[in-house]
Amino acid sequence: MNYFKGTKKECQDLIDRLNVFFKLPNKHTYTFGYPEQLNNDYVVRIKDKHYSSLSNDEKLKVEEL
Repeated sequence: MNYFKGTKKECQDLIDRLNVFFKLPNKHTYTFGYPEQLNNDYVVRIKDKHYSSLSNDEKLKVEEL
């Protein structure tokens, strides 16, 4: 699984942007995700089908963990 890795604010900003992009929450899905703490960083799970929705700068912060 791939993860976007950054600060808590960067992760929350990404989640907020993707929620708007994918029109979440809706009757089937509540939200895109939530920041999870990993050591001193935060991460957000990024599925392969959502990777193309990231900006180039965001893609640079995606890692396989």
